[in-house]
Amino acid sequence: MSNNSLLSRNASEETETEFESLSLKSTRILYILGVGISVAVNFALAKYSVMNGFSPLEVLVLPLLGSAIILLALLALKGELKALKVQHLRYYIFAGLLGVSLPNLASNFALQEVAASTFSVLITLSPLFTLLLSIPFQKAGLTFKRVMGIGMGFVAVLLVTISPDFKLKDDGGMLLLATSVPLFLAMGNIYRSKSYPVGANPIALATGGLCIQVLIWLPISLMVGGSSIYDAPQSSRLILMLMAIISAFSYLLTFRLQQLTDGLGFSQVGNVVTVTGVGIGIFFFAEAFHYRLIVALALLFIGLAMTNQQSKQVSKSNITL
Repeated sequence: MSNNSLLSRNASEETETEFESLSLKSTRILYILGVGISVAVNFALAKYSVMNGFSPLEVLVLPLLGSAIILLALLALKGELKALKVQHLRYYIFAGLLGVSLPNLASNFALQEVAASTFSVLITLSPLFTLLLSIPFQKAGLTFKRVMGIGMGFVAVLLVTISPDFKLKDDGGMLLLATSVPLFLAMGNIYRSKSYPVGANPIALATGGLCIQVLIWLPISLMVGGSSIYDAPQSSRLILMLMAIISAFSYLLTFRLQQLTDGLGFSQVGNVVTVTGVGIGIFFFAEAFHYRLIVALALLFIGLAMTNQQSKQVSKSNITL
């Protein structure tokens, strides 16, 4: 009788463990989709802003400032301002520079001349750069299944971005600058994966990172001068406010996602950004719809499922949903 009871309890524990594993996997995928879609929308809004009179620095700093204020207010409402720690200052600086400021500033400059479709193709390089950079640091995470997942994601974005009409007509220097965006993102993926403070509050990490970036870039923006915010139409100012809200949401999800996966898994955000960018072109800019988009989306979701299994390097004690 006791043996039956023990077997029943073991079966129950195994079922519960499988359910928790499935729940975490689903959560990771939802976070990846949320971050990727948010980033794609903000890239589109940033391109609109720099093409309508705002400087690349303004398009970086103003949404950063707004999103930092939003997250500070959220921390205050939750009574968790003490979660901002001086011990995490180095993490705030480097995670913010590599994952936020440098890629966004580079994209703001590049998007003045580089076509959106070209830029979307280059963002696809993010998971590939992450794969290469992770080889000396995260060998345990480079299973055949995960590499295949990355490959399927790469095939997905190729299906929707490469066509016989695709031509590079942009300045080579700006194209090189645009290529630095996925490189910075990959470096940020690896840095956050290796240096994520154990047990840290993800909202505090996002807030601290944004606040430090504002302190770095706001003085530079003021010294450069020539602000066009006061002369801009109200619709343009509202777009910057919308970017701030989306950024706050995106960065909050980013630091929560980093608790649930490693740099290689996080890099799949780049594929979501690319496919979402194509979708924006179809539905808002009347670009041609093609069956390849459906195939690409299917491959993308399969790749996400294959790649974003819980890494053994992510401590269960570091997971806070």
